[in-house]
Amino acid sequence: MDRICITTKGIALLAAIEAGICPKVDEGYNTDAFELFWSKFETELAKKRENGSHNAQNMLNNQAEDERYHRYKHRCQRNLIFKLLLSFFLGLLLMALLKLG
Repeated sequence: MDRICITTKGIALLAAIEAGICPKVDEGYNTDAFELFWSKFETELAKKRENGSHNAQNMLNNQAEDERYHRYKHRCQRNLIFKLLLSFFLGLLLMALLKLG
C-alpha cells in the first residue's frame, strides 16, 4: 500500500471543499477564495511564529542578564565584606601597636 503525504494546505483545502467554501465547477473546484485566504493565513502565521520566537529569545536574554546581574551583585557584596573585615583587623592591629608603643 502506498503512503500519501498531505500538507497542511492540502488538509485545509479538503476541509474548505467539505464545508462548501469552494464550489464545484466543471474542472474540479473553484479555489480562488481559498487561495486568497491561504495567502493571508500564511503571512499572518509567519508573523506570529516570528514574534513568538522573538519573545522567547527576549525572555531567555532577559533571564541571562538577570543571572549575570545577580552574580555581579554577589561579587560586589563579597568584595565589600572582604574590605570591611580587612579594615577591622587592620584597625585592631593598629590599636595593639599603639598600646605597645
